[in-house]
Amino acid sequence: MDLNEKIKMLRKSKGETGEQLAKATGVSKSFISDIESGKKERITFRFIEELSNYYEIELDYFREQPVKTKELDYILENESLKSRLDYLESGLKNLIE
Repeated sequence: MDLNEKIKMLRKSKGETGEQLAKATGVSKSFISDIESGKKERITFRFIEELSNYYEIELDYFREQPVKTKELDYILENESLKSRLDYLESGLKNLIE
């Protein structure tokens, strides 16, 4: 899987728009669009670090080696669980306060 496909798939798995990702990583919406469509061939390491930090995943995810289905399922499952835990935690905080 190419880097642009990985970025697009990751963004979509989070249910985010290109605009939301652009805002979170400090780039333009067109930059995200160009990356995901394959028009942008050079992506800086700094941007990859931003993505890694934003999505809280290892930099290795963005390597050019193919992502194995099991690894991808694991990443998506853990991210889904994390989202659920965050939601429950915020609900508990509201109940306590």
